[in-house]
Parts: sequence; C-alpha cells; structure tokens
Amino acid sequence: MTAFYMTRQVALVFFGKNRASHPVGTHSTASHSSKVGDAVGRVPTEPHESPAVMTWPLVILAACAIGLSVIGTPAWPWFQSFLGQHHGENGFTSDVISLMALSSVIVFAGLGIGWWLYGRKPVGRADEPDVLEKLPLGMHTWFAQEVWH
Repeated sequence: MTAFYMTRQVALVFFGKNRASHPVGTHSTASHSSKVGDAVGRVPTEPHESPAVMTWPLVILAACAIGLSVIGTPAWPWFQSFLGQHHGENGFTSDVISLMALSSVIVFAGLGIGWWLYGRKPVGRADEPDVLEKLPLGMHTWFAQEVWH
C-alpha cells in the first residue's frame, strides 16, 4: 500500500502540467494574499523549494531510515544477535530469502499498479476526479464513507 500511495503522490506532484493556477476556494483573503495566494483565492503559480527548517528534518529522517534498513538485514550479524538470534545461525535461511523475495514482489506490484493508474496519463486539471473514483469497483466510495470513525 505504501509503494502504491507513494507512486501516486510522486505522479500527482511531479508529473503533468502545473495545476496550481486553478482556484482553490474562497478561503483566502486579501490579508493572506502575500503568503498563500492572490486575493481571488489562487495559489502561487511558481513552485519553490521548502525552507531549511522543513528540509533538514527530512534529510535526517531519510539518513536514519537508510541506515536502519542496512543494519536491520542478516548481513549485519551483530545486530541480529542483539535482536535475539542465536550465534552460529546463518541469517540467510530459505525462509528469510523467500520472505524477502515475496515482500519485494509486493512492493514492485504496488509501484507498477501506482504507475499504471497515475503515471501513464498525468492529471490535466486540478478539478479532475481521481483515477480510483472512475473505477467501477466501488472501493473509493467505501473508503470515503465514515466507517473508520
């Protein structure tokens, strides 16, 4: 699900035409126009980089995620023994390898489905319905209901 969702987000944010010049509602006022948009409720049309106060925490989190993903593998036996694996056992058993292969297949399936639904044909307008809303499965309606509250 994460691979699908992140592929969807990347496709919606980075692919296709800039959709930021479309109206976003009437919430914005003239007093907020210098920060949010102009006085008619439009967001700024020029994309910009996040400030350092947002970028650096993301860089730190990314570095920690990469570091933990590397040391959390059977290739680092000291970490495996710390987690409770007995000495002398090889971490790359057939069960571990099959689980790694299965999880990789699931991740790549999520990436592929996300790309198939969102990456092939980028969204042209901000008010265009989501691809999942167009599918006849009814899942979007089910998730949109307030059954989770």
